[in-house]
Amino acid sequence: MKLDYKEIGRRIAHRRKQLGLKQATVEEMADIGEKYLSCIERATSTPSTEVLMRLAIALDTTPDEFLVGTLMNSRTSEAL
Repeated sequence: MKLDYKEIGRRIAHRRKQLGLKQATVEEMADIGEKYLSCIERATSTPSTEVLMRLAIALDTTPDEFLVGTLMNSRTSEAL
C-alpha cells in the first residue's frame, strides 16, 4: 500500500477547517514548526509518524482519518 500524501494533506486541511482553526494555531498545538502544516497540507513535505500523531491529537481525531479516511472507534475497533 502506497500512501497518497496529497490526500493525507487534504484530509488534514479538511479536519482543521471543520474545527475552524488556523494553520498557525494547529502548528502551535502540535508543537511543529511555522509553515510546516502548510507544507504538509500541500504535500510538499512528508510528515513523520510522530507529526501525524501530534496533528491527530491537536485536531481531536485519530491518524486513521488522515491515513485512510476513516475514524476508528477505540472501544470496538470498527470503522465509523
